[in-house]
Amino acid sequence: MNDYTDLLYLVGAIVVFSMLTMQVNRLIFRNNVTQMQSGIEYHAVTHAQDYADQLQWIRSEDDLDDFADDFPRTDNVVYDPDDASATLPFLVNIAVSDTTIPNSNVLNKRVLISLNSQYLENRDMSVVTPSRTIVFEFIKSFPN
Repeated sequence: MNDYTDLLYLVGAIVVFSMLTMQVNRLIFRNNVTQMQSGIEYHAVTHAQDYADQLQWIRSEDDLDDFADDFPRTDNVVYDPDDASATLPFLVNIAVSDTTIPNSNVLNKRVLISLNSQYLENRDMSVVTPSRTIVFEFIKSFPN
């Protein structure tokens, strides 16, 4: 090194390199967070769909009421198949109410499956609560 300008260039290069390194690390971190959040959403939706599939097989109104009496409850879903202790707690609620469909000759029930977890991130910044709820809603019909 001949003078101070070489030292200033070296310091400037180190600062630029560290800023680029911080940006890359921030990008990798955000990518990992997005990937984890997508995995949690996937598990939440598939767990709610499992309950919807179970409800499709119910054939009587009494069986539907008996099934819905077990809720709300907390289900622990395994997140990582390689590690059985890595579970996600989901608060599941199934609500059944009567509904009417015009010109219908069957008994109709409105079934609402709601699934909530502290790990489900709320993307709406105007809402104060940090978690959000996954909701499935459908009509279950029984013969009169």
